Formats: sequence, C-alpha cells, structure tokens
Amino acid sequence: MLEARLLTAFLILAALLLSAIPDQAHGAPSTAEFSELFQRVQAPAHEARLPVTIQAAAIIGAFMITGLLAAFIHRNAVLTRINAKLVATMAQRGAAEQALAEQEETLRAILDALSAAVMVIDPSDRSVVLANPAAAQLVGLPESGIVGRHCLDFFRPGGDDLCPILDHGQPVDRAERTLKADDGREIPILKTVTRVRMRGREFLLESFMDISRQKETEGRLSRSLAEKDVLLREIHHRVKNNLQVVSSLLSLQSSESGDPGMAESIRKSRQRIRAMALVHENLYRSGDIAHIDSATYLRALAESISAAYSQPERNIHMLYDLADHPLDVDQAVPCGLLVNELVTNSFKHAFSAAIGRAGLVRFSTSVENGVFRIAVEDNGRGMSDKAASSASLGMQLVESLALQLRGGFRIEDRGEDEGGGTRVVVEFPVRGPAPASQQ
Repeated sequence: MLEARLLTAFLILAALLLSAIPDQAHGAPSTAEFSELFQRVQAPAHEARLPVTIQAAAIIGAFMITGLLAAFIHRNAVLTRINAKLVATMAQRGAAEQALAEQEETLRAILDALSAAVMVIDPSDRSVVLANPAAAQLVGLPESGIVGRHCLDFFRPGGDDLCPILDHGQPVDRAERTLKADDGREIPILKTVTRVRMRGREFLLESFMDISRQKETEGRLSRSLAEKDVLLREIHHRVKNNLQVVSSLLSLQSSESGDPGMAESIRKSRQRIRAMALVHENLYRSGDIAHIDSATYLRALAESISAAYSQPERNIHMLYDLADHPLDVDQAVPCGLLVNELVTNSFKHAFSAAIGRAGLVRFSTSVENGVFRIAVEDNGRGMSDKAASSASLGMQLVESLALQLRGGFRIEDRGEDEGGGTRVVVEFPVRGPAPASQQ
C-alpha cells in the first residue's frame, strides 16, 4: 500500500506540474496521459489496476522529469524572447539618446559660434536655462551666473511689465529693449523672442544685440538734422527779410515817381515780391521746412491782395474754398505768383461802377488724382480779348508759371446763369506728400 500512496503522490505532483506547462511545450506529457495513468492506479481491485511497482514509479518519475525539462525549456525560450526585446528597446533608446546628445551638442556649438547674444528661457518660471558666450560677455557674468535667474533680472520690460508672447499671445516679439548688465550699465538692445521646442518641451529663444553704436549714430544724426533745420529756417528768414527790403526800396522809388503808370508797375512788382516773401515766411514758421500748407499760404496771399485793392465804394468780397494740401518750396513759389496774378487781375479789371452789383471773387483749390487745381472766378464784366491775349504781361507770366509747374491753364467765360464774369483754372501735378487724412 505504501507504494500505491507514493505513486499517487507522484501522480498528483506531476499533474500540478503539468497544469503549469502549456500544451504546446515540446516534449511535455499530455494531461490526458496523466489522467489515464492516475485512474488506473486508483481503480478498484476487481478492475484493471496498474500494478504498483518500482518500474511504475520510475515511469512516473520520468514523466515528471520530462515535464520539468519541457517547462524549463519553454520558460527559457520566453525569457530569451523578452530579453531580446529589452536589448532591442535599450539599443533604440541608446541610439535616440545619442542622437539627442549629438543634436544638443550641435545646437550648443552653433549658439556658441553666434555673434548675437542668445538666452533660452523656461516659460514655466521664466528662468534662464541656457546662455551663449556672447550673452555672457554682454551681461558681464559667466553662464553659471546667468542660468537659473529670472529673465527680468537682465531685461527691462516694456511699459506694462508683461511678456508679449506669454502674456499677450504674440507669436514673435521684436522690439528695442534695455539690457541690465552686471556692472549697472543699461545697454540698448534689439531683441527678438520666439517659441522653440527642445527636449520635448516648449521654451522661449531670446536673441539680442547691442545697438549702442547705432543709438549714438542716430543721436548724432538727429542733432545734425536739428542744426541744419535751424540753419535752413534762418536762411528762409533772411531771404524773407531781404525781399522785404527790396519791396521797401521799390516803395520809396514809387513815391518819388510822378508817373502813375510807373507807380502801378512798381506796385505790381511789390505784390509779386510779397508773394515770394510769404513763402519763406511760412517755411520759417512751419514745422516742416520742406513743405508749406498751401491753404494757409494762399489764403494769406489772397487776403493781402484783397486788402491792397479793396475800396469801400467798390464793395468786393472774397470767398475761399481751399484744400489743405502741402506743397514743396519748388512749387509753392510759382503757385503763389500764379495766384497773385489771377486774384490781382480780378480786383483790377473785373469790376467797375457800371456793373451795378456787388463784386464777388471766389478762390478755390482742390487735389484729385495727384493734380492740384486752382480756380479764381469773379462775377465781373468778363475778361476783354486784350487782357486774355497772351501778349499781356500778366497772361505771359501766368503761362510761364504754369509751364514751370508742368501744368496748364484755361480761361472760361461764366454764363449769365452763373452770374457772369470769368473763371481761370490752373492745373498741375503735385509733388508734396499726401495730407495725414489720406495716408
């Protein structure tokens, strides 16, 4: 009976071992074989029971050893496959780490070779994580003294103390800023900040350069420009004064002349000189010494003519509709002389007591499609053929000035439905800048 119990124990142990072995394990006894063997050992006496002998125990032991070897071989194969996968994964990871290290080494070499200063900022706490030699030299600290510190320790922010990229959502920030060096100096810099991805994270790349020399040059140019501005204003002022001296001399000459025709000619010459002097006076007082406001200048000129020729008994009025457009000095002088001739002609020749109505002179300017348009019209008796002919000095001067402006002029008779009179129109291309409202 001892042999039967021993054999039964061997069979149970073998069955337990067998349950842990996959059916596909090569060389392992099948579960069906052990089940049949176990039933035969436990069969009743009257049935075909397997004899309990040392040979049977040996067979069972052989089965057990075979199962153990099969299990070992299977587990070893599984572990071998797992180990191969781990080795491959570690190799891939090692290659990836090596590639990343090479990329970082290349990036570092590029940053170190750049003449522009570069800092890399961690957006989570806005600390410096990298600074190249150019940045360290500009700040006056080694890289170890820069890394880990807050970016505002080195950069003076804009007006709102906020980061344009992190706080305002700008994709790129390009601006002039101030760098705070370690020795207390404040260095003007031109800075560009953009987002970059490194090590699977997002950082801010800040590149900047010292623009102290540019600022010094800019300051010198600004001072030089201011000096030239003062000089040009003084020139315009002196030209205006010299023209006034000439006008005064002509006035003295007129008072000594007993010839009314000569006196009238001198009067016209003085008015033309006044037109030129007024240009220089406006340039002297203007914020822009290269251009003058045409509306201000031409109105002042027309008002001076009106004051010189108006008489209470003639009852002549002027209406203005002037465009606010700048003219450069090369166009302002001939334009002023043109207006002087046209307005003077209206006051001198358009009105007489025989008309029987109040005189009206309308002076207008406009700018359209780059063309400056001057119109002087009156409700007088109309221009005579003699006055309108190019043989008269006034019309010769108007024609010459219009050509100088690369333009032209025309004379139109106003119909009775318009109140009669004459309209003279001059048009020329403008070179002055567009007014602020059109820019």
